Amino acid sequence: MIEKEIKKLLDAKIITPLRYLKWIANLVVVRKKNGEIRLCIDFRNLNKCSKKDNYSLPKMEHLLQKVSGARVMSFLNRFSGYNKIVIHPEDQEKTTFTTPWGTFMYSNTPFVLMNAGATFQRDMDIAFVGEKDKFVLICHDDIIVFSNSHKDHL
Repeated sequence: MIEKEIKKLLDAKIITPLRYLKWIANLVVVRKKNGEIRLCIDFRNLNKCSKKDNYSLPKMEHLLQKVSGARVMSFLNRFSGYNKIVIHPEDQEKTTFTTPWGTFMYSNTPFVLMNAGATFQRDMDIAFVGEKDKFVLICHDDIIVFSNSHKDHL
């Protein structure tokens, strides 16, 4: 099962093989409630030596105030949205982990990096700068589109 997950990440170009490395993190396999597995990488050491990005994440109170009175809402989930953000090539090696099938590094952001949430939120806020808080709300990898009528919603 682990090999299948590694292949899925390789095929999606989220990870790439690496031969020579300076950094390495441990692979931790966690079984989900549905029986599938999730590959987790222990990036605690990398997170300890990273500078914290204090970009603020939206507060639930703000989100609820914005949608108050809306008659129509659509909820969109950017499934694995964090994995769409490319890591700077100079920093990719810092995400190295090893498995029985080889050593790999992330080319795209894994969720467990300390600043993944802040980076993703900033990118989404920039992408929706003209619409944000008018009829679009973004919270992590969820997008809420809201309006007062079906016509406006479309």
